[in-house]
Amino acid sequence: DSCSEYDLVGWQQLVKRIATTTTTTTTTTTTTTTTTTIVFTANNILMGNT
Repeated sequence: DSCSEYDLVGWQQLVKRIATTTTTTTTTTTTTTTTTTIVFTANNILMGNT
């Protein structure tokens, strides 16, 4: 429907804008996100919350 199409276009524009403004920090952000995810997952496993 038209609402979903509008949301998709808006989302794509937002992603493009973010990608354009954060090109220089993409690697750092990805590394940080990955590290955070690993630590978070490991913490959940240690706490017994799979």
